[in-house]
Amino acid sequence: VASSTALAVPASLIGAGLRFDGAQSVTVADAPALAIDPARGWGFSLWVKAEQAASEGVLLERQLGKQRLRLTYAQGNLTLAYTDAAGETKESSKVAMAPASGSLT
Repeated sequence: VASSTALAVPASLIGAGLRFDGAQSVTVADAPALAIDPARGWGFSLWVKAEQAASEGVLLERQLGKQRLRLTYAQGNLTLAYTDAAGETKESSKVAMAPASGSLT
């Protein structure tokens, strides 16, 4: 981690975790292993529990040049968007996520 303004939570779902109230962020230093390569794939995991459906924000963003991967939460929905090196963006269908439960519907 290059920098973080999130609140550290020693006992989280799996080991230590971070708590965000909508204003904090975590920045991870760039590394070759984090390169977005459609031929190789790119994986990540996170656990999200929104307090209310009206919450919105960027949960994950990775950008290198024109390539960009962005996971957002807004109005109770998750959306994933990918922009390739040519600048073409593809966006997933919205996936409903119930507030406070963390359950996808």
